[in-house]
Formats: sequence, structure tokens, C-alpha cells
Amino acid sequence: MGVTTESVTSRLYKHNNSIYGNHFTSKANDWQLMLEIGCENFTEARKIELYIKRMKSRKFIEKLIGNDEEIERLKRGVE
Repeated sequence: MGVTTESVTSRLYKHNNSIYGNHFTSKANDWQLMLEIGCENFTEARKIELYIKRMKSRKFIEKLIGNDEEIERLKRGVE
């Protein structure tokens, strides 16, 4: 999970090919995109990312996947 200003496809490729070096994401090379949340700016995206990470809940993330209503609720909550 992270914030990017490049294409999501490009970022996923870089994670799966260890372009970012020896970091947490380099331990696996089979990352898959499960959820993409479009944001107006970097600040909004970063707030959403940090909120999701603070939840520390796989169930919370699974609830967001494919659920536009929950994503909009999340976006309104971090404003």
C-alpha cells in the first residue's frame, strides 16, 4: 500500500522486480493490485493511506475492495 504520482502499473512492476531496493516490498515478487483509490492530490492520498495502515485490519481493506460507497465514506472522513 502506498501513494504514487506515477502509473499504478509502473509502480506495481517496480515492486515485483525489486527496483526500489531491499525494502519490505522486495521480500515478495507476486504483488497484485487489489484496490486503487483515486485522489485529488498527494495530501488526500497520504491521509487515506495512513488511515488504512492505522486500522491494521485486513477485513477493513477487504470491505473497501469493490465498494465505492465505503471508499467515498473513507474519503469524506479524512477531509
